[in-house]
Amino acid sequence: MKSKNKIKAINPKLWLYFCITFMFSLLSVIFFSAIVISILYFFGIFSNSNADRSFFLPLLLMVIISILLGLIVSIFIGKVFLKPLEELNKGLHEVAKGNFAIRVEEESSLKEVNDMLKNFNSMAEALSSIETLRTDFVANVSHEFKTPLAAIEGYATLLQSENLSKEKHDEYINKLINNTHKLSTLTGNILQLSKLENQNSSNLEKEKFNLSEQLRQAILSLESKWESKNINFDLNFGEIYYYGDSGLINHIWTNIISNAIKFSPENSTIVLEASENTKEIVVKIKDHGCGIAKENINKIFDKFYQVDTTHHSEGNGLGLALVWRIIKIINASIEVESELNCGSTFTIHLPK
Repeated sequence: MKSKNKIKAINPKLWLYFCITFMFSLLSVIFFSAIVISILYFFGIFSNSNADRSFFLPLLLMVIISILLGLIVSIFIGKVFLKPLEELNKGLHEVAKGNFAIRVEEESSLKEVNDMLKNFNSMAEALSSIETLRTDFVANVSHEFKTPLAAIEGYATLLQSENLSKEKHDEYINKLINNTHKLSTLTGNILQLSKLENQNSSNLEKEKFNLSEQLRQAILSLESKWESKNINFDLNFGEIYYYGDSGLINHIWTNIISNAIKFSPENSTIVLEASENTKEIVVKIKDHGCGIAKENINKIFDKFYQVDTTHHSEGNGLGLALVWRIIKIINASIEVESELNCGSTFTIHLPK
């Protein structure tokens, strides 16, 4: 899609036009001086006397000095103003063609011009980062869609077999349902992320709600997952109310608790704690799962990042990316403590 915002290019021959205009002005001064001198001679004001010559020579010297000064000023202006503008113009043309790696030299002696060149480089750097993120995002989305689609195609083909037993038939149907659910979840997460990209703290739908009840409901919504692994929950909180966007905040609990269930071993316990003070509400979600290596903790909120590839088929790496975006929107904060083979603790601070 072509952008409607067009960059108005600076004429690369601007320096030539400026020099021509400046030289024309100098010639006008010389021509005017010549006319004045001619008039003075015509009326006999000038003669061949030494006194008259002493008046004429300074005037001629003034014209020569004006020409030299004009040339010096032209060179100075060309170097200070026009050369950086020409470089900036070339850079804008490259950006318009999609080359976000272009940079201009910040070599102007004027602060204002140098700031303009620096802002251009910052803009190009930001565009380059966005383009990289976009490319990676499209590649990851394509990969995440390809896996379940291939599985659906494969199981649908197997179901066409006439000699298929009822046991295999039911197994393939369940596989189809599971992969369809994965596609649905992936699509929903992508749409939610896209929606959140244009959302900020100024357009939240805030209301007072029972945060404790919301936590309990988030656990119940995942009952099939934790029941199949015989996981227990230890809830340590009283009745806590919070004023905020309950819909967005609910995404935080469901995604973090879902991850805790996914990485927890069978017959283990997940601990939920919540407390409040005059400034904030603090919620802790602790599991006893496989844990996260310290060097990977900063990556877990990246889109499509998978900590444990053995659980890849159970998620798409977008859940914690959603959590991170929501945390930023509601001006909250999140901390992660983890130790390999011991578990992880997610601590969320909700400002009042």
